[in-house]
Amino acid sequence: MFKDKITAFLIHFAISAVLMLIAGFITFYLWYAAPYFQLFDVKPIFLMMLGIDLILGPLLTFIVYKKNKSTLKMDLAIIAAIQLAAFGWGMWNIANARPAWIAIYKDTAYTISPAFLKNPDNNLKVVVPSVFEQNWGKPKLVMLPNNDNTPNIIYHTDKYLPLDSKMMVANQLPLSQIATADKALFTMVKTTYPTAVGYFPVITEASSDLPLILIDLDGKPISTVVAYSKVKAPSVNPKNN
Repeated sequence: MFKDKITAFLIHFAISAVLMLIAGFITFYLWYAAPYFQLFDVKPIFLMMLGIDLILGPLLTFIVYKKNKSTLKMDLAIIAAIQLAAFGWGMWNIANARPAWIAIYKDTAYTISPAFLKNPDNNLKVVVPSVFEQNWGKPKLVMLPNNDNTPNIIYHTDKYLPLDSKMMVANQLPLSQIATADKALFTMVKTTYPTAVGYFPVITEASSDLPLILIDLDGKPISTVVAYSKVKAPSVNPKNN
């Protein structure tokens, strides 16, 4: 009987492991591509899912499994239902809080999550894209026209435009501002990304740390680094208009 329990445990564990690997890829490689998984602190929810789906589920199967047991199918169905409910709840919350868009407006970028758009307490009065209209890949860089002063414009997803290299060049902040605020970060950027000439600070709802989108001479994004303390965000914020 012990051998049967071990076999059932291993089968359940293997299925759960595959499911969590897929969830981990979607969460950390797509929805919260680096460095955003650190800034949005998505790990606690994912670890909770991991504990329930990878440890608790197989352990309960080990406990209840007994070959030819009359209630075995029902017991396993209940365990699977609990596991799937926890998995679905976790992925739903992770998906809603993801930085689906990074909207560049003038010289600053802003992470936009579906949860923030849908929250009635924010009184945004914007059209919330349907699940079919949302970005389900990595955080998507978009732009907004400089001459549009619509209140809360960064949340108007219907106004999002593709990246424009000329606007990127015109709006970017010079790297010299990083050098003034944080020489160590400036040195790292110039060493690791020698083609970088400018940047856009990224304001997030989730963290006071400031991601910086590095831009090359042609206005193309190179990478995103994080300034943890010394580089400050702009004082003008369209969220308050």
